[in-house]
Amino acid sequence: MLPYDHGSEQPNAKDQQLLVLALPRGGVPVGFYYTDFTQTTRDEVIQLLQQR
Repeated sequence: MLPYDHGSEQPNAKDQQLLVLALPRGGVPVGFYYTDFTQTTRDEVIQLLQQR
């Protein structure tokens, strides 16, 4: 699977589910950047979202 280019393609259901799990506790999205979550752990996704 190739990484998504800044959300230009819709993520598949698995990516969406992991993105939801990675959202901050308040539930407010920090940003939408879809990547190949098969190569990214949940903690790494959280760090990436917090940096945006």
